[in-house]
Amino acid sequence: MNMPRTALLLFWVLAASALAAPSFVGPSGGFLTPNPLTLAPERTEVELHLQGFQEFSPSFLATDTVFDLSTEVLVGVYDYMELGVTKTFRINSGYPEQPVYINAKYRFPYDTFNVAVGALISLSGIDWSSAYVVMGWKVLYGGFGANFGGRSFREITPGNFSNVGVAQLGGYSLVRTVVNGTDSFSGAPDSFFGMVGLDYKVGDHLELIADYNGDRFAAGARLCYHSWGVSAAYVTQAANDTLLDRSTQHYVVGFFGHW
Repeated sequence: MNMPRTALLLFWVLAASALAAPSFVGPSGGFLTPNPLTLAPERTEVELHLQGFQEFSPSFLATDTVFDLSTEVLVGVYDYMELGVTKTFRINSGYPEQPVYINAKYRFPYDTFNVAVGALISLSGIDWSSAYVVMGWKVLYGGFGANFGGRSFREITPGNFSNVGVAQLGGYSLVRTVVNGTDSFSGAPDSFFGMVGLDYKVGDHLELIADYNGDRFAAGARLCYHSWGVSAAYVTQAANDTLLDRSTQHYVVGFFGHW
């Protein structure tokens, strides 16, 4: 075995793990997806990110600009394992608040190829939880998963929805029915989904990121300096926002730090 090469590879793997930061959905990773790495033990990461939307005013005569402010706290609890919590606050919005999500990820202790399993657990009775497997390296990774445990949603009358359960990963499957000449929709988050991510480190402080979570695509940059950093990304429209006539403003900005 080439020991210098093996030592260098192991150093690169551990260094990449130390650079892990929260994704917009909670676990360490890109913008919309978890990667196969985990935070170092006793390391804590905190992130705030803001995204704007256009949604109809209560009178339905105009659209208002509203915001989702999301907070993520992530902790490396043991070697190869992290735990976190995510909460999104809706500002000036008439849509229901999103639930608290608890996330956990475990990376198998392989030195040459990273494989991790994880889950995002919704604490509401309506929204969906997700379990996933992701593999690869920090620079390029992919995986798959499943959504479970939430309620399907249905349209009672045109434009009036009940039990609108959402998931953080994957798209949405819609079923169109026609009753007495009127269209209505029902559906649920995709049972299974795939995801892929690219995280390229340009220099000591700059990373270029692009990823796809089975529904949305995001691309942007993460700028790190010592124990803090900022991120900016372009994010495409989510399927459930299209269903609910909520238009994404596409640009997301964030601030993160660690200790």
